[in-house]
Amino acid sequence: MAENMSYDDLKEATEGYVVRALDEPVVTSDLPTGMFNIASAPVSELRASDNPMVHCLDIIHNYNGVIDVPALKLKYKQAIKEKNMSLLPEPFGFKDACSPEVKVQICIITCIDGSKVIIKHCVFPTKIKPVHFKKMAYGEIHKLTFQRPNIGTKVWQYVMENLGGMQFKCFFLSPNATNKSTNQTSFMEKSDEEIDAGFAFIMKDGPKSASGMQQLIWQTKTLKNPQSPIFSWPVALIEKALRNMSTDGALAKKEFDWYACLNHYEPWVLEILEGNHRGPHL
Repeated sequence: MAENMSYDDLKEATEGYVVRALDEPVVTSDLPTGMFNIASAPVSELRASDNPMVHCLDIIHNYNGVIDVPALKLKYKQAIKEKNMSLLPEPFGFKDACSPEVKVQICIITCIDGSKVIIKHCVFPTKIKPVHFKKMAYGEIHKLTFQRPNIGTKVWQYVMENLGGMQFKCFFLSPNATNKSTNQTSFMEKSDEEIDAGFAFIMKDGPKSASGMQQLIWQTKTLKNPQSPIFSWPVALIEKALRNMSTDGALAKKEFDWYACLNHYEPWVLEILEGNHRGPHL
């Protein structure tokens, strides 16, 4: 886990990245527990006395209602495309009407007791007062701890994408392709040989264990190194590769080939196999 990461650590982890809008909303599968949990996320309670803000969180704990996942996936994609959050069922939408320009990202995390934590990241076109947001929310209202433009938002996106659970996203963290100093070829333009070399590098040098933040530290440093074969690769892709390596190391092989020669058998078994058996063996 990454409970001990400071603001400077998170800032460094997201340096060279920007938050971009997805062309199409994305819904992930139910991902394993990530490096962060909501208790270690850079968020705090949103109070009535706080200043208006663009980014707000609606967090619902201990949710035990039935979630029709296939229907929710369709409704979420439709709501984002049509700019109509009223299409979302409770408690994934808002209690009150909102601007059609509002964007929502959702993370659904299943707890050990089977209950759900629903985290809604709400992005408003203009700053909203806490008292107004509270009327729209179904759960506890929170704010991003770090509100500096272009830093706080990408720090949150980085944390959210590493919470695990099922994620409904309309934004993603991307290398800053407009940064002239990197002069980096787009990942989508890389050749098969470059991609193979990158994965081979991960398998050889990547930490197999996530304990002690080994994978997070290695990933952060490696993605920033222009000499690295995976420089500026998508963060989510590297995380999945490292997670797969951790999983492979924890699983036992399920298939074996067993070979036995005739000299491995007892003499009386050989008699049966060779047809010389004349009666029950005593």
